[in-house]
Amino acid sequence: MIAPSTLEAERVVLGGVLVEPGLWAGVADRVSTGDFADQRHRATWAALSRLALAGTPIDLVTLKDALHATGDLSTAGGPAYLAGLLDGLPRPSESGLQAWAAIVRAGSMRRQIVARIDRLKAMADSGEKSAAELLDEAQAAFLEAAAPARGGSYGPDDLEKLARRELDRLALADRGLVGVTTGLVGLDAILGGLQAGQLVLVGARPSRGKSSLGLQVAEAAADSGVVSVVASLEMAAAEVAVRRVCTEAGLSATWVRGEGAESRHWPRLTSALSRTLRRPLYLEELTAATVPQIHARCQRLKARVGSLGLVVVDYLQLVRATARGATRDAELGEVSRALKAMARRLDVPVLVMAQLNRRSEERAEGRPHLADFRECGSIEADADVAILVWWKDQAGEDAELLVAKHRNGPTGTVAVRFNRELARFEELMP
Repeated sequence: MIAPSTLEAERVVLGGVLVEPGLWAGVADRVSTGDFADQRHRATWAALSRLALAGTPIDLVTLKDALHATGDLSTAGGPAYLAGLLDGLPRPSESGLQAWAAIVRAGSMRRQIVARIDRLKAMADSGEKSAAELLDEAQAAFLEAAAPARGGSYGPDDLEKLARRELDRLALADRGLVGVTTGLVGLDAILGGLQAGQLVLVGARPSRGKSSLGLQVAEAAADSGVVSVVASLEMAAAEVAVRRVCTEAGLSATWVRGEGAESRHWPRLTSALSRTLRRPLYLEELTAATVPQIHARCQRLKARVGSLGLVVVDYLQLVRATARGATRDAELGEVSRALKAMARRLDVPVLVMAQLNRRSEERAEGRPHLADFRECGSIEADADVAILVWWKDQAGEDAELLVAKHRNGPTGTVAVRFNRELARFEELMP
């Protein structure tokens, strides 16, 4: 059932453009052909758009000719119906017509929601998908409506205001830090911190510290007051919880084994636990999750606590595509693009851990390259920043964080040493 108000709005929009063809552009920015519920109106709007784009004067005669040329005149209701669009219509204003266009768009969104619900119900009734698969479908279907993409139009005055505001922000930044801190001074100096809307990749070979680095950055951000969430697809929640408390206490996570309740370390651990509890760091334990699932959890967290400043995903190759692709490369390409879109929609930096392939180990010095991101050559193209972890000596502790890509700034290198006892990277001062 189409609401009468929607049909009336559609008639006003069509009639208004016929009366004032110059208003077409302002309306076309708000609605498309598919937004019209009545097939007569869809055919009419499509014809009006063709005329406007071709630079042809718009009136009843040219509209009828355009519909006749495509065989859509009867679909549009015929000459009498088209003439009736002007009956009783006052001369429209731009703002008034845009308001009617907003009603058309709202009606379209409602119909899309109902259609998605009907499709999900049919899938559920058929039993062709599991409950988990249905949940994935539901989250993917409603994610875009729940978190609309940012966008807008900016003239010279608007751009000047944006530039002044951004320059003021940069000028007042503490020690050049204009984003979320990584906790590593050298890395912050290169990046200016992690920026909202950025997709930041950290690449390393398996078991070479990528999970530790991701948790370390999340901890540093939370310590600065930034609400941070770690989406862990590899480590269990208990493992993450113990690791961060032991690191805070300056203890190896292995000390608890066999120590017993009388260990001299318990007071130290209890104090560390109290400190970590005060930090706004959250963990989402996931298994073979899709980006819509991760996004939905982040949105719920943001709604619950009121803000969100950083998302860490550990790690890329464990994130599942919403649809099976022809190749693994294609699937991971979809995942990386979705993560980039998630960063923009949530307006936070998204730090994603990723595995590198074996090619780096086959080189004489073992230095990794951007092309070494495992299984997907398009990952580094989607990233705003790509950081590679290079272990100078595979058996040692010295490493470098190579900022190999920085879309809006310099690249560089940060010398670090991996503290195996505390599972964290420590900067080496030059």
